[in-house]
Amino acid sequence: MIGNGKAMDTDKPFFGIALWSRKLPLSWSLKTQTKERGRSVMADPERTAFIRTLESMTTFIETMEDDLRMDSLAHLGQGNRVNSCFQKILSSADNAGDVGLMISHRTRGLQDSLFDLSAAVREKIEEHIAFSDQATNEVELLCRQSKTFLKASIDFLLTDNPVLLTWLDTKQKECKKSCEECATGHEERLIEGICTQTAAMIYLDILDGFKGIYSQTTNIIWLLAGLCGIYEAKYGIN
Repeated sequence: MIGNGKAMDTDKPFFGIALWSRKLPLSWSLKTQTKERGRSVMADPERTAFIRTLESMTTFIETMEDDLRMDSLAHLGQGNRVNSCFQKILSSADNAGDVGLMISHRTRGLQDSLFDLSAAVREKIEEHIAFSDQATNEVELLCRQSKTFLKASIDFLLTDNPVLLTWLDTKQKECKKSCEECATGHEERLIEGICTQTAAMIYLDILDGFKGIYSQTTNIIWLLAGLCGIYEAKYGIN
């Protein structure tokens, strides 16, 4: 249950379109999708680098989710790998002109959001800060939903399916609203004395991290869609 008592959407994919691509080796999927679309995804360094980054982020969040349950910090060991993926995006974007500059800016924002989220989780675990059952359930649900969101983002980058693009944009807005409701509910628990001030600050940092991940990922995807010229006419990207 989230914030005002309403359940957020489940973490099940909403579309069967292109989700099959995750069942195949990525190299096969990239080559096959390239042939069907008549353009080379592999020749698009920004897009390819972002796909690799989203994969690393998904694994990172999955491990972080396990860490929250087991009070461990295994996800920190994946930090260098994720950071390396971010650096590849930044290197690729250097050659993409004005759009590349915007991609670089959003990439740094995404990097900050992910590692701010990790820092909040690390503090919770290292300082043995307890969350209420409701806050714990909300964070676990956000972890699951973010993994679904990131995987759907990969599917869009492999297929350029406009339905997925619209879905991602909708999910980003829903995440922002849900996190705001969570924050309001947590303030009420703080007033009632159910949680401590320290727990409240960490919890709010976690919410901000998830909001940033959704927002910056969506922004980068829109920029990549405009860069390849597919949605310029329909969505006014330039």
